[in-house]
Amino acid sequence: MPLTDIQKPSKQRLRHDAARRVFSAALAEALGEETAVEVDVGPHDKHGTLVTVKVKRGRDREAIERTIQDVMKVYPFQYVIEWGYERTRGKYD
Repeated sequence: MPLTDIQKPSKQRLRHDAARRVFSAALAEALGEETAVEVDVGPHDKHGTLVTVKVKRGRDREAIERTIQDVMKVYPFQYVIEWGYERTRGKYD
């Protein structure tokens, strides 16, 4: 369990971890086995929390992006999609 400097449970890190697991599972189910994504959830100065979806493997970029947008639109989190080292528009932009 992540702890703060004073050895108390870090609620923010626990929330980010829980959100990461939920988004990872929802995206994996929607995208299928042919597309591999990695999800990172962390603090953001402007939006509070930012979800980064990194596409590691996939064939049809437009279809993958549409699917990610369809999954993420039901959540009140800002997000970005990264394709390797390239960042594309998401709800954050």
